[in-house]
Amino acid sequence: MKKNFLNLKNIFYEINSQPILKNINLSINEGEFVSIIGKSGSGKTTLLKIISGLKKQTQGEMLLNDEILSNENIFLEPENRNLGLVVQEKVLFPHLKVLANVEFGISKEANKKEKAIEMLNKFHISSLIEKYPHEISGGEAQRVALARTLVTKPKVLLLDEPFNGLDEELKKDIYPDVKKILNDNKITTIMVSHNTSEVKNLSDRIFNLENGALKEL
Repeated sequence: MKKNFLNLKNIFYEINSQPILKNINLSINEGEFVSIIGKSGSGKTTLLKIISGLKKQTQGEMLLNDEILSNENIFLEPENRNLGLVVQEKVLFPHLKVLANVEFGISKEANKKEKAIEMLNKFHISSLIEKYPHEISGGEAQRVALARTLVTKPKVLLLDEPFNGLDEELKKDIYPDVKKILNDNKITTIMVSHNTSEVKNLSDRIFNLENGALKEL
């Protein structure tokens, strides 16, 4: 396992001189699953957006596999970071069937259909390939969203309350599938969540974000 695959060094973020994140330092190993918990408004989603490139930190530096993603002088655009982001809204393309949704991120690959079906099989939802998003359940849509992201083989997977709103029984079904796929593909993952049980089920390490600072639990 490669050490210090993703590095956040002295990350600060402020809005109108109001500090949101203060001196965030975090080193994550390749293939590690790290969760961040904290109250609403604590800055969890903001931190994910900074890592993904949807926001830029006020100060500090981020590196992925020793490549600078962002610092005072360099800013790599989100599409060039090879990071996957899955949010709780389960945003699927409504005009595309399930198979086309999953194929979307690998549309230029010759064997995109085979890869998409293989990933859907791993989530036990290959029977849905001809259905549109409005024809499937919330839990199925969440699996499709995860499959669509994971089929692109992101270097880092960012999960923003990905299972929020799903019933507890369905979550128990999804957790082992997600964990196995992440482990098999050695995908480094950061998840933010309010759900303590969810965090304990999936994480290698857990941090609390409070008053703009990270503390390992």
